Amino acid sequence: FSLLGHVHQRQQGPSHSPRLILHLLRHHMPKNAQIQPGSEIYHAAMNALGKFGESDLILELLEEMEQHSHGYSKSSLATHHDVPPVDKMSYQAAISSLARHGNCHKATQLLHRMQTKGFFPDVNTYNELLIGIAKEAGRHRENGLSRGWHKVALQILNQMETHQIQPTEQSYNSVISACGKDEDWDGAARVAEKANMLSFLGVTGDTGTTADGIFNGDEALESSGAVEKNGRSWTKAMESPTNLIQKKRASFFDHLQIFRKIGKGKDSWWEIGCYSISSDTGDMISASQSNYSCKPGLRTRSIIIGIQPHRNPACNGLSLVFFDKASRVKLGRLLLRNQSDQNKIRVPRFYSSLVGMEVNKSRRGEGLSKVFVAIWLRMCLETNTYPRAAVMNKPLISYVLMGFRFLPQNGGSRVELIRLKTNATILDGNEDDYNPQFGLYSSSAKSLQGLFSQRVLRTQNIAVLDQPPSPALRQSGTIIYLKTRFEHPIAISEDAVKYNPPPMLKYKRNLGMDVTLKANDDLDGASSGVMQSHEHEKNEEKRSGNMERMLLCRQINSILKTNAKTNAVGHLEFFVNSISLRDAFSS
Repeated sequence: FSLLGHVHQRQQGPSHSPRLILHLLRHHMPKNAQIQPGSEIYHAAMNALGKFGESDLILELLEEMEQHSHGYSKSSLATHHDVPPVDKMSYQAAISSLARHGNCHKATQLLHRMQTKGFFPDVNTYNELLIGIAKEAGRHRENGLSRGWHKVALQILNQMETHQIQPTEQSYNSVISACGKDEDWDGAARVAEKANMLSFLGVTGDTGTTADGIFNGDEALESSGAVEKNGRSWTKAMESPTNLIQKKRASFFDHLQIFRKIGKGKDSWWEIGCYSISSDTGDMISASQSNYSCKPGLRTRSIIIGIQPHRNPACNGLSLVFFDKASRVKLGRLLLRNQSDQNKIRVPRFYSSLVGMEVNKSRRGEGLSKVFVAIWLRMCLETNTYPRAAVMNKPLISYVLMGFRFLPQNGGSRVELIRLKTNATILDGNEDDYNPQFGLYSSSAKSLQGLFSQRVLRTQNIAVLDQPPSPALRQSGTIIYLKTRFEHPIAISEDAVKYNPPPMLKYKRNLGMDVTLKANDDLDGASSGVMQSHEHEKNEEKRSGNMERMLLCRQINSILKTNAKTNAVGHLEFFVNSISLRDAFSS
């Protein structure tokens, strides 16, 4: 039966195979071969008939099994053998076959029919049906309106949760796809928010490790109250996903109540700290663009640091916002997504991933990007949170990250970031107002093809170089990595993440990055110390982590001018202790 179905997929035109399948099933097997077809044979026949689009024959076989279960056989079905009784797998095979081959309407009807018989499908059958519905959604429209397949998908998802059947990532993706094709963007957003939330909490039906390398699987299910009930895996937390999301959100905002709230509605944010720098020259932060408080011989500039949660902070993360204290002008923000690795065996680990950065256009070129990242890293150290970065396609952010010794994961593109001279003629063009300050070059043309739109290039003042830059330009350049995630040596040395270095990056464990980068010049050779190989591995890792933290502290102090004996002195203060700060930042 399976082979007949596969042969049909490679042929065109009508086929006699459906009749042959029924003949083999009803006559040849029981009479000639003296084999009574069991349930698994019927399931195989249904799968094969589905490939021919014979939905009526599938339902006919299923009805034949149903009638036999009630002790009688329908007279119109010329059976000459003992028909196996219908079971859960019979319905699941029929539903999967119908949905897989474009008969979602009958598959949905059969789902309800199955449940009235006292059978409940497993998650794989639900997923087969949702995948089929996602394919059907948006195909047929009447007067510009969809037929509402997304509503069916939403009802099925709700049914899964009602029956304590944990949806998987595939379940949510199919429902989101159906909503998108039927242009129900609000529905798609709600499902995506719920999926992200449950994934963040580690209670989705998928197991294994996340793409970020953070544990997320069976142990997370167990730690959240997972049990086995009637052969189905479910969690107490999933009894009410909406309540779970609301409780998590309420808990997060409770931690912010100790801070001063600024603004209302979606623009509101909470003050968590302040960074000030006093200088007789206005070093690092331009003196010409703001008001300074008057002190004898010094000018002081202060930046207020705040947390601005997204609508659902656990799903979408939060922003670190920065405002000028005197003028209350927004200087910029960092987009973050914070996660925790909840493991019952050891103390939970906290991670903060940099997703993006925005600097006020009028304040670019003043070194604020390094200041913002340094403040974020100081918060990570204060709260014992591991810093990392999501997949980065922004060259300047990658440059700043590598300046703080972040290491790229394998799989990205290695490119040269070149600081261009003002008179460098490297454009094709007719864009007189386009004066890029940086150029990108890669010996592999595919690495940069289609990666940046013209709008992005103009916004970041970057140009893609078609030809190798001159030796003089290359002297002002550095190697960066794009289209990949970044990990910090602290997390790597303490085995908090899985790290796979790119082939061309010389990386030695406990030593960090052994590559010449202009952005690392302020390390003063501090990473050249070597751990003695004869020490116990655990002590070595601890010492390595402490060394990496010391190096990061030195870099942060260098950028923020804290503990500095220069004409510019910086001071960074958070308004609460480390525990309260972590509750607001990492929880």
